[in-house]
Amino acid sequence: MQIQIPMSQFSFRIPVVLKKIEMEVVSNPSSSTDESELQKQQQKEPERFVTNINLNIQQSAEFIYELKQQTLELKAKIESSRVESLKMDRHVQCLQYQLDIAQRNLGIIKENQNKIALKVM
Repeated sequence: MQIQIPMSQFSFRIPVVLKKIEMEVVSNPSSSTDESELQKQQQKEPERFVTNINLNIQQSAEFIYELKQQTLELKAKIESSRVESLKMDRHVQCLQYQLDIAQRNLGIIKENQNKIALKVM
């Protein structure tokens, strides 16, 4: 006996682990910003990159933790379903045994009815 658990009962959240690293391309630096601002932006770029990597690592760790929790929950549900399945199998066996006894008793009753009918005649 197999138990099928519909996947719609479980929700999985897949976060966006990799974020876009925005690169600013300045076509004409003199028109929009001066040289010092451009240098400041270029110096901040590695900091943003490191910050994005740290965020990605944190999100990945949270995602892995959530997956582990969901895996444990699924294992518990599967084990519970397996136990219920074993109980149901045992119940079916008991019912089958009772049915066999009832059929045997019915056969005996029919034989006795035939014997009585023959004696009455």
